[in-house]
Formats: sequence, structure tokens, C-alpha cells
Amino acid sequence: MTRRRKRPDAQGLLGKVWAERIHPPWRKLVRDCSGGIAVVYGFAVPVLVGLVGVSAETGTWYVAKRALQTEADAAAIGGAWQLAYGNTGNIASISLNEAKRNGFPDDGEIDVNNPPESGAYDGEERAVEVVLQTNHAALFSALFRPEATNISARAVATIVQSGDACVLALNRVATKALENTGSTTVNAPDCTVASNSSSNNAVNFSGNADLTFKSVWSAGGYQVGGSATVNLAEPAKSHMWPIDDPYADLVSNAPAGCNINTNQNINGSKTFTPINGNLTICNDIKITNGANVNFLPGTYWFKGADISIEGGNVHCSTCSPGGNGVTFIFTTPASGDITKIGSITINGNGSVTLNAPSDGPFQGVLFFQDRDAPVGASAQTAKLNGGAGTALNGTMYFPGNTIEWSGNIGLNSTCTLLVADEVTFIGNSGLDISNCAEQGVDLVLIQKIVLAE
Repeated sequence: MTRRRKRPDAQGLLGKVWAERIHPPWRKLVRDCSGGIAVVYGFAVPVLVGLVGVSAETGTWYVAKRALQTEADAAAIGGAWQLAYGNTGNIASISLNEAKRNGFPDDGEIDVNNPPESGAYDGEERAVEVVLQTNHAALFSALFRPEATNISARAVATIVQSGDACVLALNRVATKALENTGSTTVNAPDCTVASNSSSNNAVNFSGNADLTFKSVWSAGGYQVGGSATVNLAEPAKSHMWPIDDPYADLVSNAPAGCNINTNQNINGSKTFTPINGNLTICNDIKITNGANVNFLPGTYWFKGADISIEGGNVHCSTCSPGGNGVTFIFTTPASGDITKIGSITINGNGSVTLNAPSDGPFQGVLFFQDRDAPVGASAQTAKLNGGAGTALNGTMYFPGNTIEWSGNIGLNSTCTLLVADEVTFIGNSGLDISNCAEQGVDLVLIQKIVLAE
């Protein structure tokens, strides 16, 4: 059976047209859902832009923080350098200058403390603490908090030991405060030699010298001239800060009176015996060929007196490295005349074996000259020119005097420290600090500056 297609209802078509085209516009608008996403974007885009902006601003804070830390590090190191040089009054100003030189703004805040007031180095006199602060105006973050963002950085620089020296010339201005003369040979591969002089020629090695040291440290300059050969295991360091005197606090108060008050010219056998650990000597002692002199353990006070060893055998029969020992102290006589403070001379003809005590008030000190001794032209020279059998273990401390270290002296020693106003090497000699710890000798400390926090 064939079906006939139903013809469209004209009235239905008209109704649909009316509904879609002739129906009131407001009704179409109510039913229209297109464009809803725009409303969502309208609310979301400002928030997204704000979040992106804050993220970017956070990045700028991080960069500013790193830059500020660099400025704090530089400031702390600059302050520590001034501390090392002893210019404590300049620590704050130099720290500020170093911070600014690295970009610290003029409106920033800086706090410089020596010693530090917080952290692991709180109260440490050999450290400098710097705290920097800057304010950064809010940008995108102002949508959430209008206040400026405070960024801070802290750094601590300190002075630490970096090595040991066995020779220190204390004079702060002398030309050639540490030098050699003539055809000198010194073998001291474990020894750093140092000078506190600011002279451009503070350390000078010349002539036909053949010198072997671990290194050279100079507060001034360092020069090698002539045909001198200087062998260094580590590069020399010039224009550094002065090194602390390791015996600056050592006190030498001599007992009253005199146990020996006549000159002693000795060419035979003699034993010196301290009384309760001390022996006061108020006149010169001269030891010549043929002498056999035994200094028993104790402290020998030369009050306005010298000792000269021109020959013979000088020793301490009951002394040994790291055990009992002797200390010779050259101090003011009863008259108070400091120009009479004595010194020591050891001639190349003498055989001398002496060890400093390993404990007690003068631990590690073999020869000690009073700090009141005059310097310059009126000072005496401590001439230490030993023979092949000479061994001097301990510190030779002559802060107002020049030490001349010569001959074959030191070649048989295992711990020798020279601290004097000036030091001169003459002839063949050696220096060894391999056994100083056992003998209680306080070595000269070479220091460096490090960022600690």
C-alpha cells in the first residue's frame, strides 16, 4: 500500500516562524546561553594577571636578596680586614664602603658588630657581623598588601689560623726588617718567615743566598735581588696585615736581689743551680774555650747583664725536648736603667745544647728579652752563631733587638722560633719546627679571613 507524504501544515509553519522571528526579542535573550564564558573571564583575568605579577615580583625579591647577601659578604670581609690590620676604629666605615661599592643603596640600613651579637660567633672578638636591610615598594603585591617589603641579609667574617711561621720580625716600619747578608744558606722547608714592616722592602733576600722556606709573609713588600735563590713551597704574600706577637702577654717580673753579683769568666767546669726554680744574675757571664758549663733546669734572670759563649760546652744535663728546660731572661737592673738590659752572644766556637721548658710560666721560651729594652741604635744584637754541635730548642724572643742567626746553628734543633725586632740570616743555618708541639712552643700564627656565616 502506498503512503502519501503528509503535507506541511501551513498554520504550523507560520507558528514556527512567528516563534522564531516574530516572537518578542526579550524572550530570545533570556533563552540565549552564548557568551557566558566571557563573564568568567571577566572575573578570572584580573586575578590571573595579579598572580603572575606577584610571581614576577617574588622573583625580583629573590634577586634583590641575593644581591644584598653579596653586599653583606663584602662588608663583613672588609670589616674583618680592618680588624686584622688592627684598625678597629675603621671597621664600621669600611664595611659600609664595601657594601656600597657592591651596590648597597644609600637609603639602606646597616648594622656592624664586632664582636657579633648573634649566631655561632656571638661574642667572638676576632669576628665581624654585618646586617643589611632594604625596603622594596609593593608593585603587583599591592593588590593584597600595600606595605613595602623588607629584605635583609646577614654575614659574619672571622680571622682563623691558616698556618705557622717560625720567624717574625716585629718592627712595623724598618727597611729590610727581615733579610740575609752575604753568601747565606738557610734550609727551612717547613718554616714560613714573616715581617710586620710596612716598608716596600720589608723582606729582602740578596747576595749569593740559597734559601729554602715554606713561604714568605710580609706586611709590606718582598724583594729578591742579586744572585739570590729563594725556594718557596707556597707563593709569597706581600702587603698583608701584621701578625700578632705570640708572646705579647708574657710577663717578666724578676725576683728581688742578686744571687750572682760578680762577673763570671769561665774556662773550666761550672754548674749553675737555680734556687726554688730561679737564679738572679747581676753581672756578665763569659764562657770561653775549655769551659764545661751546666745550667740546671730553671729560670735565669740576667738583670742588666749579658751572657757570651765564645767556646766550650754549654748544656743542661737534666733537660730534654718536651721535658725540663731552661729560660734565660734579660731584664732591667736594680737601677732601672733600661739601656743596660742585656742580650746573648753565641760564637761559632761554642757547642751549645739547650732546651726550653715544656710547661710552667715560660713554657717553650728559651731566651726572652724584656720589652722595655730600647730599639734602634741603642739596642744590642743577639748574635746566635753556633757550631756544628749547637742545638737551641725553643723561642728566641727579642722584641727590642735584632737577632743574627748564623753559622751552623739550628741544624741540630727540632724546634726553633725567632721573634725579634728585626732578623738577619748570616752564613749557613737551618730552622726546624717539626717538634714544637711536643715542646710546648707557641708558634707564630698566620691567619686568613673567611666568611663564617
